[in-house]
Amino acid sequence: MGRWERILFPGNREWACSQAEGDVLEIAAGTAARVHEISDGQMVSATVDGIELLVANVGGEYRSIGDVCTHAQCSLAEGEIEDGTVICPCHGSVFDLRSGEVLESPATEGEPVYQARVEGDEIQVAKPGT
Repeated sequence: MGRWERILFPGNREWACSQAEGDVLEIAAGTAARVHEISDGQMVSATVDGIELLVANVGGEYRSIGDVCTHAQCSLAEGEIEDGTVICPCHGSVFDLRSGEVLESPATEGEPVYQARVEGDEIQVAKPGT
């Protein structure tokens, strides 16, 4: 499990993010979505800094994981949200929207997780650095 850190940016803006041992988080260059675009129980796909990701509204909490299924390369955002998970529309793999973990096969590899925050009406993400 990662640890939580507070990163301070110019203008005294803070960003709370989860960080696994050895991983460095960087701020993505763009906005993934706007708050009004994603109702509770809905999700959208977005490309931020060349990364394809899914942004979901789960009970008013915005969560973001990779959008491309690790099994069949389908867009997970075209699937269904159910109890904090996303079900892939192609073969039914189930991914946890908080951890990215595979909960039901046929996928065997989890999705990357991107920490999300709301700034004004923008939903922004942090991405794992390389």
